[in-house]
Amino acid sequence: MKKFLGIVVLSLLWLNLNANANEINKNLLVLAIYKSKNLNVEVLQYPFYAGPSLQGPASYKIIDNNTNKTFWFPVSFTSSMIDLSDEFKWSEDKGMIYRSINNENLFLKDPIDTNYIDNHDFAYNLLALHKENNLSDILIKSSKLDIGHTNFCEKNSYFTNKLSNEFIHEATDKCYYLNFEAPVSFFDIDFDGQNEILILVKHEGQRWSTQILVFELNGKKHSFIYDKLDSFGTSINITKKIISVYTSGGYCLDHYDILKIVNKNLTLSYKDGEKMDETEQCKAYLEKIN
Repeated sequence: MKKFLGIVVLSLLWLNLNANANEINKNLLVLAIYKSKNLNVEVLQYPFYAGPSLQGPASYKIIDNNTNKTFWFPVSFTSSMIDLSDEFKWSEDKGMIYRSINNENLFLKDPIDTNYIDNHDFAYNLLALHKENNLSDILIKSSKLDIGHTNFCEKNSYFTNKLSNEFIHEATDKCYYLNFEAPVSFFDIDFDGQNEILILVKHEGQRWSTQILVFELNGKKHSFIYDKLDSFGTSINITKKIISVYTSGGYCLDHYDILKIVNKNLTLSYKDGEKMDETEQCKAYLEKIN
């Protein structure tokens, strides 16, 4: 009986997912297509939010051209990497984004003001629509994709003199530099011998920098570093197998976290945090958040 009820519940969820997917007005979506030698990426987005760039839930289709494998990811809130201002405009009167189709202004509502629970629910429905591959009426934009490069590390790129040579970039070290104008990159960011998928979200990191979301190839969030990285102060040293993460959040949180391989696991190995303990107020705050 329990098994039967479980099947019924799953069936109803599937039907609801596809029903909602069919309700989405495709005129209000944009499909950004990025191509490179190694990766093809499609981002199907509902850009309802007028932030620093147009933002909203999206479905990511990522094809690894080397293995011919396809990966799908729903992302609840991401930023458009391309300029959409010629098609999606802001209405001062309505306080909403709109797109004009056949002389009619179609407004993009917040997903929670429609039949959707939240942005993540909407993203899953975009994923279902994306997999149908019926792209009629959807605005399509295309661009070349440059995912990043390896080069000698930039010396003296830290905002501190407290780090020893074990944790800093030296002249002979190699670093990986992401292209923060690209929506996706493949890179073995935890040095385990297998690439991870990095989804880059502009303006959602600290101080409006680019956030780096890290997924395993099985589609799961990386267990340790999913939301720790951004373009504001992250550096990746391939030679020493370390990731330096700079956090700038006021006097008590201005520090480096150094992630390093320990017993085959990427581990927080060093915190440049002595100066954070200079006041009792900071000590109490740091003990609370840790």
